[in-house]
Amino acid sequence: MTAKNRQTQSRRAAGKTQTSISLRRDLLDWARAEAQKDGRSLSNWVEQMIRSKMSPDQASDGPRKGAR
Repeated sequence: MTAKNRQTQSRRAAGKTQTSISLRRDLLDWARAEAQKDGRSLSNWVEQMIRSKMSPDQASDGPRKGAR
């Protein structure tokens, strides 16, 4: 692991995994605007949108016991 990777990883919140997705520009622009209206980062806004679609027993604040 390079020094830059270690530095980036140390800034990431515990339990978070970085990922990449491809979106149409108009959808990305809309999502960014919605996140800003909510006072959230784009990542946090997307996470909350996904969580809102999960059942209460699926939506936990952290990793589940035994989860990988």
